Amino acid sequence: MAQPKDINIFETIPKLIEQSTQTFRAKSLKKTRETLIEIIYSNERGIYIIDGENGSGKTIMVESILNEIKNDIYLIKVPPIDLRELLDEVYFMLRGKRFSQAIKLDEIKTRVNDAFKKINHTIIIDNLRDENLELIKDFNNISNELDGLKIIFSMNTNIFKGEDPLTLFSKGFRDKITIKNLMEDDISDYINLTFSKDFLNESIQIIKYSSIIFDFTKGNFSNLNNLILTIFEILKTGYTENLEKYQTVSECLIIMSAIEKELING
Repeated sequence: MAQPKDINIFETIPKLIEQSTQTFRAKSLKKTRETLIEIIYSNERGIYIIDGENGSGKTIMVESILNEIKNDIYLIKVPPIDLRELLDEVYFMLRGKRFSQAIKLDEIKTRVNDAFKKINHTIIIDNLRDENLELIKDFNNISNELDGLKIIFSMNTNIFKGEDPLTLFSKGFRDKITIKNLMEDDISDYINLTFSKDFLNESIQIIKYSSIIFDFTKGNFSNLNNLILTIFEILKTGYTENLEKYQTVSECLIIMSAIEKELING
């Protein structure tokens, strides 16, 4: 490996982290991904939920499944503003047609349900957030009239605001799949996977600080990547400007990085 003061080696950090993230995330999401594929191929209609924190890998997982399966599965990337728009979008995906404003909601529900009953389609609505909670509740209120649908809501964990999803989806709810954050041991494995032991030099080893990194990132992939990138940005500055105290990973440097990324308050 290059010597520590070879600043060019720091340019490889983002690519190393990206490669490691793809590998490790695929490993951590394997079981969740398999469960979701089983739901897509099953004949069980109703409402399913994928939830996890922002940055946990929900969208990447869903898109990879779409690339694999391709048929009889549809993805709505931007959540509709209301129930009518949702049903209109679903019908357009199935039939290639839009509803005119003159058609009443009851008629729309009937047509959408009839379209679904004829074949085992799956609709996935991604990126549901706090502002979409009313849409979710409205959909639940009519879910008993849409028994032909199989729909998967992919949403951030905090959207429930402490409510049990069984309460929100009391009528058509089937199952909830939660994407869990990394545990402390996972973070150690992740760091080991990303950086070889002789990377830069032995003084730049962050593996022994996996505990404090876990405390700041809560095991969230996005937070973890941002924190590690910032740590190495500070190290690079330390070598570039010959600031010796910023040339070694330390608890203080990790705290500085966490403050920089607003993972904690200064």
